[in-house]
Amino acid sequence: MMDILIIDDDNLKINKIKIVLMEVCQSNIEIASTISGGIEILQIKKFDLLILDLNIPLRENELPKKDGGLKILKELKRNPRLIKPNYIIGLTGFSDLKTQNSELFEIEGWTLLVIEENNYKWEEAIINKVEHIFNLKNQKQVNVEKILFLSASPINEDRLRVDEECKKIENELLRSNKRGTFEFITKFAVDFESASLALINSTPNIVHFSGHGNSSGIAIENQIGYSELITIDTLKRLFDLHKDNLRCIILNSCESQLLAEDLSTLGIHVIGMNSTIADISSIAFSVGFYQALGGGKDLIFAFKLGLTYISVKNNSDVNTPKLWYDGKLIKLT
Repeated sequence: MMDILIIDDDNLKINKIKIVLMEVCQSNIEIASTISGGIEILQIKKFDLLILDLNIPLRENELPKKDGGLKILKELKRNPRLIKPNYIIGLTGFSDLKTQNSELFEIEGWTLLVIEENNYKWEEAIINKVEHIFNLKNQKQVNVEKILFLSASPINEDRLRVDEECKKIENELLRSNKRGTFEFITKFAVDFESASLALINSTPNIVHFSGHGNSSGIAIENQIGYSELITIDTLKRLFDLHKDNLRCIILNSCESQLLAEDLSTLGIHVIGMNSTIADISSIAFSVGFYQALGGGKDLIFAFKLGLTYISVKNNSDVNTPKLWYDGKLIKLT
């Protein structure tokens, strides 16, 4: 059974899509006929697939907007309250829209199809895509690994490019051969309560924190967006509650080595930084690390590839990340 959301205001096309979906699998299908309606639904439910017509009205009783569907895609990228579907198929009757937006869809790992009169290739493409998604969903032998990305960039601290780091990680996983084996969950501007709730709700196998820190702990945000330091002792108590499902924690924050060492005594691989690290180096490490994980490599290989990517961008930071396990520094050979 698949959960599918169709955002389209053309009932005839909606019925055609439903018939196409029935050929592939049983589906729970929800419909929205406007941008605002689609955004409301995406705030409350996770979907396996979103089928989105780009020519869609903003609200009820308004005329369709040629590129209205792009607003939903922008909201999915910037609004943490929206729950991103696993896959997205965009539909348009305007060939110029496909030309203008094909790169966006390709980068995100989405599909954009042009609907032409008396041409049914778009239906075949939907069938092929849904079959692929359905097969991945039902491969019981595949264990999906959940990655929880937590980030904070308090307004009274130097601005970090956490959104870029998040997008690059997601892109590497989407481009990987084993993309169907990962679930990437993101939470931005976290305070302690939202971080704790995310750990409970997602039961992650890997937790990645991106933000500021020092030798005493990591900096998250308080209720008004200012920095709040969470100490090593508090973090150890928190992660001790989740150690049964965790296999790795990445602390992509400055001077996080002492925290990494302490957390690793819980029987978890932990990556921390032994000094300050430049933004460009943090992002480079993440690209290499998740490219390796997406290719089915183990944590040691992924850590080494992350260091290799740092050496390309900023070799002075190549010895900053350190990997710990069971309270001991893992020495690379």
